[in-house]
Parts: sequence; C-alpha cells; structure tokens
Amino acid sequence: MDIPWRTHASATSPSAANPGVTGFVVRTEDGGRRVVHPDLRIGLALYRYEHEGLSLAKAAALAGVSWAQMKEIMLERGIQPRLGPETLEEAKEEVEVLRRYLEGQE
Repeated sequence: MDIPWRTHASATSPSAANPGVTGFVVRTEDGGRRVVHPDLRIGLALYRYEHEGLSLAKAAALAGVSWAQMKEIMLERGIQPRLGPETLEEAKEEVEVLRRYLEGQE
C-alpha cells in the first residue's frame, strides 16, 4: 500500500482558527498540507517499519519520538524490534564491512 503523503512535518498548536487541534503538518504529494495527529504519525512509522524496512531510528524520527520511546511503543504493540543481525551470515557480513572500514582508516 502506497501512502499518498510524506513526512515533511512541523509541529502545530491550537489556534483561534483550529481550537484544540494539535499535531503535525505534513505536505501531500500534490503540494497541499494536512494536520496529522501524533498517533497517526506513530501508526505510519510502524507501518513503514514493518512493510517497507524502515530502520528503528528512522521510524522514531518519523513518529516524532526518541529511539527508546519507539522501541517501547513497538514492544507494547507486540512488534519485535529488529536489533542487530538476524543470522550468522548477516553478522559475518557486518564484521567484514567493519573490518574493511577500519582498514581504510589506517
């Protein structure tokens, strides 16, 4: 499912025109703007984390919360955060990438 709006966001606060409305303004693909409640931002971040491979840090930034808060939200909702390599092969690959990086620093 393609989400029709992205996350160029800025915080809003209640105003005379919109009393009691708080959230974040996001720009739609057609150049419009939409106020999004923080719970919707978290939902979008979780969706993208689960279905689009978004990292935990990027999901947290999208949701407007810290990395630790996002991890806690995931656990509360039964989503197991992907932390570190899942297989021995992935771990070996990470070690090799780090080794090449460190060799280039010398």
